[in-house]
Amino acid sequence: MGLWQYLRGLVPARSDGAPADEEDADAFVALDGSGGKDVDRGPESSYRMVKARPRDPAERVGELLDLGMAYASSGRYDDAINSYTQALEYDEDNALAYYNRAWVHGKKEDFDNAIADYSEAIRRDRTLAKGYMNRGWAYGKKARWQDAIADYTEAIQLDKKLVKAYVNRGWAYVKTEDFEKAIANFNEALRQDPDYGAAYTKRGWALCEAGRAKEATSNFNDALRIDPADPLALAGRGWVHFEYKRFDKALADFNEAIRHDASNPDFFRRRARVHRAMQNNDLAAADEKHAQTLKPVH
Repeated sequence: MGLWQYLRGLVPARSDGAPADEEDADAFVALDGSGGKDVDRGPESSYRMVKARPRDPAERVGELLDLGMAYASSGRYDDAINSYTQALEYDEDNALAYYNRAWVHGKKEDFDNAIADYSEAIRRDRTLAKGYMNRGWAYGKKARWQDAIADYTEAIQLDKKLVKAYVNRGWAYVKTEDFEKAIANFNEALRQDPDYGAAYTKRGWALCEAGRAKEATSNFNDALRIDPADPLALAGRGWVHFEYKRFDKALADFNEAIRHDASNPDFFRRRARVHRAMQNNDLAAADEKHAQTLKPVH
């Protein structure tokens, strides 16, 4: 099975971030195309296998890729990077090793190295749709939105059924304030997958940013029907309540959003707006102060 067949075997992960965040990059690729979901042996036994059985270079590359997958699946990202680097010492043109190492760099929030490795994978396989999509994701993490849009567009040209690329391109258009293009991308994602909760959530935010808050409500409700714990949808619905001066409902939604994701500064800043509208100035000041301690998201 070739690299493209491996990548087409992936199941997209749908873990959402908070406002100003994209859908995560697709998972690393196991040699069996499982995306690392079914690892039969732990990384230590894999390492012993690689060390104990000298093989020809092609087999060693396969074993090192398998080892990297095992390390990555258990969160041992530095060990995974080392395994993929060793694989590249045997085969410097192995696009799969670059792709998987890029994914691990992304998990470590080392987006420069992720971009570099996705670029190497793409250079070796120009048909690698998920390579373009994931590089676009990494560009987005650095707020390089035009570069992200270009990569998502290339990914879609290669695979028009790559729903996550539409969702992430839509979010990049939100960040560049091209709301109509954003909404069109979310519409296409939902046409292909009506149960993609993140597309409803992000279309809701695009409608809010475009001044169409009333239309956004049904999108947030649809997202919460699919995932009642979606913090981005809760915050979005809370913001619609705020816009319509339903402050008690707004506060309840922001409290719930923060309960599920206390790492997003935008949630605290927006809840502070609600507190001020309700004359809870001390609580507003506390939220504004706490937001300054949190890492910005893109």
